[in-house]
Amino acid sequence: MTDTLELDWETYSDIDLTKLGLDLYSAHPSTEILMGAYALNGSKFRLWEAHKGPPPRELVEALEDPYVEKWAFNAQFERVMARRTGLAKTPRKGWRCTAVLAGLAAFNGSLGEVGERLGLPADKQKDKRGKQLIQTFSVPQRITKANPHARRDWRTNPVEWEEFGQYCVQDGYSERPIRQRLLPYFPDLSFEWELYELDQEINDRGLPVDIEFCRQAIAMSNRRKEELTSEMRRITGLTNPGSVSQLLPWLQDRGYPFKDLRKENVAKAEALNVAAEETLLEGDAPKVLELRKWQARLSVRKYDALLNTTGKGDSARFLYQMAGAGRTGRWAGRRVQAQNLARTPKSLEGDEAMETANRLIRTGDYDGLSLYMGEPMEALVGCVRSAFRAKDGEEFRVADLASIETAVIALLTGCEPLLNVFREGRDPYKDFATHFYQKAYDEVTKAERGICKPPMLGCGYRLGGGALIDGQKTGLWGYAENMGVNMTQAEAHRGVKVYRATYPEVPDFWKRLETATERAMDTKREIRCGLLRFQFRSPFLLMYLPTGRPIFYYRPKMELRKVPTGEMIEKRSRGWDLDGAPEGEKILVERTWTKRTLTYLGKHQKTGQWVRMDTHGGKTIEQATQATAREVLAIGMVRAKKDGFLLAGHSHDEAIPVQRVDDDYHTWQRLAEVMTQPIDCLPGLPLGAAGFSSPFYKKD
Repeated sequence: MTDTLELDWETYSDIDLTKLGLDLYSAHPSTEILMGAYALNGSKFRLWEAHKGPPPRELVEALEDPYVEKWAFNAQFERVMARRTGLAKTPRKGWRCTAVLAGLAAFNGSLGEVGERLGLPADKQKDKRGKQLIQTFSVPQRITKANPHARRDWRTNPVEWEEFGQYCVQDGYSERPIRQRLLPYFPDLSFEWELYELDQEINDRGLPVDIEFCRQAIAMSNRRKEELTSEMRRITGLTNPGSVSQLLPWLQDRGYPFKDLRKENVAKAEALNVAAEETLLEGDAPKVLELRKWQARLSVRKYDALLNTTGKGDSARFLYQMAGAGRTGRWAGRRVQAQNLARTPKSLEGDEAMETANRLIRTGDYDGLSLYMGEPMEALVGCVRSAFRAKDGEEFRVADLASIETAVIALLTGCEPLLNVFREGRDPYKDFATHFYQKAYDEVTKAERGICKPPMLGCGYRLGGGALIDGQKTGLWGYAENMGVNMTQAEAHRGVKVYRATYPEVPDFWKRLETATERAMDTKREIRCGLLRFQFRSPFLLMYLPTGRPIFYYRPKMELRKVPTGEMIEKRSRGWDLDGAPEGEKILVERTWTKRTLTYLGKHQKTGQWVRMDTHGGKTIEQATQATAREVLAIGMVRAKKDGFLLAGHSHDEAIPVQRVDDDYHTWQRLAEVMTQPIDCLPGLPLGAAGFSSPFYKKD
C-alpha cells in the first residue's frame, strides 16, 4: 500500500497573495509558514506550529520522499511554500491535488464550496470562521490607537491563535471526505497524476515575459486613451465623457434608446442604427460610441497583469489550473488568462505585419504605430501575445493540433464523409466550402474558407442559424461573430442546413446520445453509444470517454423540458426590449419542443451559481468532443516531455515549449511529429499539426 501524507499550511506575508499571485508571494522575504496540519496514512491530524520548533522529522521525510502520495487542496501552494521557505526539498513527483480531483468531477471552486455542494456533513465542512482568523494572523495589521501591533500572533491573541490551529486541522478533515467520496468513481487516475506532475513543471517554469514591451504598451495605451477622451470631450462638451452618468444623457438626447451603456446594448444600438430606414442615432453619436469602444477596451489590462505577476527571471508562473474548466477537464487560466488572449486583428495577420507592430511597440514609437495602424489601440490589443518573448538564445517552438475538435467529433460520431476529409489530406474548412458555395475545392478563396470555419466548428454542437435576441446574435450567427467572422444571418442559416445534410451522421448521433443517457438512467445499466459509455452510479451519471476518464453529471434526473431543435421559425416581435427588433416586425426565433431530457446540478458558466441545468445531444457531444480533444493534447504533451521538450505553456490545441536556438533536435516539426503519433484508445483518429518557431508567441 502506498504511504500518504495529507497536508494544509497556514502562512503569513507582508504582501497580498490574491493580488500578486503565488510566485511573488512565496518568494517574498516576509513570507513564512506559521503552522501545518498533517496526517500520515489516514491517521489523526497533527498540528505543527513553527514558533515551537522545527518541523517533525516524519513530516519532512514524507515531503521529500517522491513515493509518498502528498495530498492537499490546491496542492501547488503547499508544495511551492515548502520548497521556497526552506522547509523541505520536496519534488514534484508524488503530489496529488484534491482541487484537481474535484475539478475532474466538475466540482470547481474553493474547499468550502466543494464540500457544501457534495453535501458533506457540517462537521466535515470547512470552518467558515477561517476568513476572520486569516485576516487576524496571515496579513499585516493596520496600526491604530486601539491596535498597536503590526502583526498578531500567539502572544497578542492566544485564544484566537488556538482557534487558528483548530481551523488548520479542520481544513485537513474537510479535504479527506472529498477524496473519499470521489476517488471510487475513477477507474484509473495514473495518467492524470503523471499529467499533474507535468502541469506543475510547466507552472514552475513559467512563460518568459518581455518586460519592456509591457511597459511601452501600457504607456502607449494610457496616451491613446487620453487622446480618445480628449476627442470625446471636444465633440460632446462634457467634462468627463468617460463617465456613464455624463455620457448616457448626451447620447439619449441624440437617439440612443437604452438606459445603460452595457456592451450588448451599445452593439444593439449600432445594429439598429444600421438597420433603420432613417438614421436612429443623430449627429456625432455614432462616432462617440466608436471612440468609447476603444477608450473602454480592457484587453490592454493584461499588460498590467503581466507586470504584476512576473517573477524571477522575467517569467510569469502559475498561470494554469488543471481541470479548472469543469466538466471537460480542460485547464483554466489564472491571473493573466494566457489561454484567452485577444484575437490577432486581420490588419496584423502575417509575420511581417506582426513583427513591424511589435518593433514599434518595443521601441516606444507611438507616432510610427499610429501611422502604421491608423488606430494604435488595435495593435496594442492585438499584440498581447507578443508580450511573451523568449530570452536571448532561445525561441518558442509551437505545434498546433490541426482542427482537433472537428477530427474528434468525426471519430466519435462515426462520420465517414468527414473522416475521409482528413484521410485524404483536405482542409475541412475548404472542403465544407465546396458544399456551401457549390464550387470546386481549388476554386475556394481564402475569404470563403474563413466564412466556412464557424459552421465546421459550431454546427456539430446543434447550433441553430441564429436570430437577434435582445440586441445579441444567437446561434451560428452569434458564434461566427464571436470568432471575428462576419457571416450574414442568411449565411448562418444556410450553413446549418448544409452541415446537417453533408454530415448526417452527426445529427443522428445527437439522438443516439439522448437515447443512451435515457436508457442508462432508466435501466441503471451500462449503455454504450459508439466509443462512449454511460453508467448511473448514484449520485452521478457517468459518461466514459474512449480513454476511460469519466465525465460527471451530478444528481441527474429525467424531466420534461423545452429543448432547442436548431430550426428557426418566423414570429412577430414584441418590442426591442425582448427581441431586439421594432414592435410587430417579423423575426426568426429557434423552434423548441417539450421532451423528456436529462437535467443535473452544476456550476452555471456565466453566473457561477450552482443550478439545475438541462442538456441535449448537441451539448453532450460538445462536452465529449472537447474532453477527448483535451486528452489528445495531454497525451501529446506528456510524450513531448519524455522526448525532452521544455514546455512553458499550452492552449486548447497547442503545446508551447521554449528551446535553445541552437537545438536542432527539438524543432516544432519534431514536436508536431510527437503530438500526432497514434493513440491506442482512439484508433483511426486523424491527427495533424502545424507550427512555428519565433522569438515571440503568436497565433500562427
